[in-house]
Amino acid sequence: MSKAKEDVAKALQEREVRHRQSVVKAMIEMPAAEQEQPEPIEAAEEQAGDGVIISPKAKQETRSKRVNLLAKPSTVKEAEKKCKRLGISLNEAMNQFLENWIQQK
Repeated sequence: MSKAKEDVAKALQEREVRHRQSVVKAMIEMPAAEQEQPEPIEAAEEQAGDGVIISPKAKQETRSKRVNLLAKPSTVKEAEKKCKRLGISLNEAMNQFLENWIQQK
């Protein structure tokens, strides 16, 4: 490697180290009020007559199994709107639905 390339590589490494240090320093020095806080858990919303409750919850088990779901576009659109209102993801809603469905007798 030529001297010029070595100098450039060394300068880039030093720059990356400085960048990482400044990011870590900023995170450490950031007041707690500015750090990202989890959203408070809101009241559950029960859907009319079906007894299914979907609400923000703390995650307890790592989700590692993927599944594909085929649904009508209009159903997905309305589900996404409702999830946004509740402050949860569609994935979270589907997980809660499946857990509640399995527990029903």
